[in-house]
Amino acid sequence: MLDIEDYEERGWFADMAAAAGLPHKVAYSTHEVAKATGVSHSAVCRCAAMGDLPSFLPRGMKRGRLITPAMADHWLAGE
Repeated sequence: MLDIEDYEERGWFADMAAAAGLPHKVAYSTHEVAKATGVSHSAVCRCAAMGDLPSFLPRGMKRGRLITPAMADHWLAGE
């Protein structure tokens, strides 16, 4: 179990992603966030669309929103 010092250094999502077998990345897809958190993909997409889960669309793309570990941490913390 992580303590608060580990969270401040890495964040919760990075550990959740590793536990789900995902590689360390700068940003994750909505499918990967769903897999790491155990939240359904439709709920992750809905939260991203509503702005509750910060995300970004890479330049030149029309779909395929991405979420950084820091963005996921803020969402998980309810911020």
